[in-house]
Amino acid sequence: MSGEGGVHKNHRERMRARFDAEGLAGFHDHEALELLLYYVYPQGDVNPVAHRLMKRFGSFHRVLEASPEQLVEVPGVGQSAARMLTMVFQIGLRCCQDGVRYREGRHELDSTEKMAKYIAPQMAGLSAEASAVVCVDSRLRPIDYEFVSKGTVRATEVMVRRIAEIAVRSSATAVILAHNHPRGRAAASPEDFETTRQLQTSLRRIGIELLDHIVLGDGEYISLRDYGALEPDGSR
Repeated sequence: MSGEGGVHKNHRERMRARFDAEGLAGFHDHEALELLLYYVYPQGDVNPVAHRLMKRFGSFHRVLEASPEQLVEVPGVGQSAARMLTMVFQIGLRCCQDGVRYREGRHELDSTEKMAKYIAPQMAGLSAEASAVVCVDSRLRPIDYEFVSKGTVRATEVMVRRIAEIAVRSSATAVILAHNHPRGRAAASPEDFETTRQLQTSLRRIGIELLDHIVLGDGEYISLRDYGALEPDGSR
């Protein structure tokens, strides 16, 4: 970045004063990016960089979701800026996830909607397919959440054993299985149905109930229970 003249300095001061007065409510997306970039580039005009980021990725959230490798391809974005943008996104996710666990952790996950509402933030921002398990107590309140696999290759027997171990360790009465399709539709494959049935059978042997298998897509979800993947005598 070039040295900072009076125009750029005054612009930064005005931007910061606006933020102090009203938060981000009145800011365009590229202006919000400018505010972030100020903390990496203490001098110079970062407005063109913010515009290039928006043009390259198409939206504010796509900028923050981008990998550091993708970000540094944009002229004017160095390693420090890429790291900071990625960190802001990850911190935001952590805050959201912690808030959901705090608020929803005190309530029963007694419907598909509540299950999806609890699980979706935990999987937000993942670029690869992953599977996770939610352990609940006798009142269907969540007591543990843990990833059991990441990546598209999932060995069913290994995953079933891992879920059983987590459930026993957590003293869970029941569990909910979930997996995601990043930027894809929420749809279930024949393998998903088979995994669900195997997991229900295995958990039933040790006195633990499988409540559902939730598949999360881009802004949507489905319940494999609703599609008949679970045996009726395993339902509540």
